[in-house]
Amino acid sequence: VKLRCRKGIPSSLRAKAWQYLSNSKELLEQNPGKFEELERAPGDPKWLDVIEKDLHRQFPFHEMFAARGGHGQQDLYRILKAYTIYRPDEGYCQAQAPVAAVLLMHMPAEQAFWCLVQICDKYLPGYYSAGLALRSSSGWPWSCCATRWARWRSCAPAKACMRPWSSCVTCPSSACRRTSWCMR
Repeated sequence: VKLRCRKGIPSSLRAKAWQYLSNSKELLEQNPGKFEELERAPGDPKWLDVIEKDLHRQFPFHEMFAARGGHGQQDLYRILKAYTIYRPDEGYCQAQAPVAAVLLMHMPAEQAFWCLVQICDKYLPGYYSAGLALRSSSGWPWSCCATRWARWRSCAPAKACMRPWSSCVTCPSSACRRTSWCMR
């Protein structure tokens, strides 16, 4: 069991597991057609320009995102644009793009959108808003996670554990997924 846990969720089951764990499948079923409605709506040009600039930076060597204007980049754009319309008060944060890209690697755009909504609203509320840089440097995401994990309460302070999170910027995508998704 320990070995299986350390390996993480098998690729073939990640989409279903992440939907189940985030409860996004229920949200998808409660909002039929909402994603398509958000796609058709005009977005705020201020966010759309920033999203457009970020698309090529997300996993540029992954087959889904390698081609400019390819299907992966198009789906990523659709998800991020839809989120800015769904949550206009939050808009877009550059840290959302890699999360949405990883979700897209494992599931269709609509399912990835609702997973992103759950991550942003339920698990990390406020994290993807204007003050992200300040919070990430202060250890805020780790403090949130650490308070949820009883085994961490008597362990090292949250700031001491920030290195794995920040190393995702330079690590290969497989290591990033293991680190990011196992630390929730």
